[in-house]
Amino acid sequence: QPHAGVEGFMCPAFKASDVVLTNCRGLYGPQIAEHAFVLLLSLTRRIPTQLEFMGRKHWERVPCVELAGMTMGILGLGGIGRAIAARAKTFECNIIAVDLELVEKPDTVDLLDKLYWLPEFLARSNVVMVCCPSTPETHKLLSHEQFNRLPEDSCLVNVSHGKAIDEDALIAVLHSGKLAGAGLDVTYTEPCPTDSPLWTEPNVILTSHSAGASQHLRARVMRLFIDNLHRYVKGESLANVVDKQKGY
Repeated sequence: QPHAGVEGFMCPAFKASDVVLTNCRGLYGPQIAEHAFVLLLSLTRRIPTQLEFMGRKHWERVPCVELAGMTMGILGLGGIGRAIAARAKTFECNIIAVDLELVEKPDTVDLLDKLYWLPEFLARSNVVMVCCPSTPETHKLLSHEQFNRLPEDSCLVNVSHGKAIDEDALIAVLHSGKLAGAGLDVTYTEPCPTDSPLWTEPNVILTSHSAGASQHLRARVMRLFIDNLHRYVKGESLANVVDKQKGY
């Protein structure tokens, strides 16, 4: 299927069947990582405020922060998380990560552990990048309890799955002032309901699940499909086979 996320397929009958499912993981890393940094830099450099001033032809300096020296926590170290980590190194961030699996640590990541490390991971993270798959294990993973572990004035960016975040908890921590801002390309319900407070929160930047868009995507998907078709005809193992029990 032409996406990385497969949660929409995970009905009991399909999971119990012998049908093999492949996905397009690995094809979205570059463009989603770019989008993640657009959201993050828009928060740290106060771009919405700057645009508001521009619209009013108002000249006023605004306080901004730099990323160098910050600790970036990457929640989910698949293709997207690794692409974000590679780019974060050029911003001179310290990079830590947690993943559902015991995966190999790339050189771009300073510390990596499994999900049990989440409380300490959050306590160290000035920026949290959410890049995890949508599974029962990650459903509302970032809750009131977990958000309260974050340092003051931290930022959150979610470019993977909205259901990883308890949105009531997110709004509460934004109102408390502990969270400096959130950049969201995904929401718990999509399209984001018109009555959601996320539309009007002053320290939220909301984009409409567009991080995966790229002029190169169609060609990448077609190359993967053709490669897998050749593998299938030859009786070879397929690329990007989904573990239907894990959901990714």
